[in-house]
Amino acid sequence: MEQTEDWAIVILATSGLRDFVESALVGIRDCGINLARVHIVLPSKASAELRETITKFGGTARILEEIIGEVGDLPNEYVEYGTPEFTRLMKLRFRIIRSIINEVPRLVSADVDVAWLRNPLPYLAKVLDQYPLAFQTEADPYFPQNFCAGFFALRDHDFTRGLIDNHIARFDSAPPEVTMQVLLNDIIRESRVSLKRIFPLPE
Repeated sequence: MEQTEDWAIVILATSGLRDFVESALVGIRDCGINLARVHIVLPSKASAELRETITKFGGTARILEEIIGEVGDLPNEYVEYGTPEFTRLMKLRFRIIRSIINEVPRLVSADVDVAWLRNPLPYLAKVLDQYPLAFQTEADPYFPQNFCAGFFALRDHDFTRGLIDNHIARFDSAPPEVTMQVLLNDIIRESRVSLKRIFPLPE
């Protein structure tokens, strides 16, 4: 089994997503990854629904409010990309990561509906030895490429923390139609240095 003591895999889940959570945990387990390093972050109101499933598979249940404080109303079911409810959830993602990166040196953030087919950690470890951040890319013929926030890896680094803090500050004041991913790519394109510090993961 792959030793992942210096990794956390962080997945945000809300009420109504038990099947997605179980599917993610089964997929990650079948890749040979130690599920104790999989942090399923859930709002307190979803604990009764999701904690038993997380514990059954050996994952780590983390209460959202204990990580970042009060979060207000959150959706109770799967929400589509680009909707106001989805944007509200995405405003939490970098806050969660900023907290958990204080606990582990390397971290993977993944959407709850990502399919896990094989263990990416050995490959990502080599990538993060050279780059502080690595993002999945969209399959579009653009340069600079569009980075996707559905799956990415990072290590604790001044550049990483700076990008996260910048994104949090700007996302809080952004118009409601601005998504996490659009703002992320805008921030990256503003600086040529960013493109040299972020590794584009292959499809």
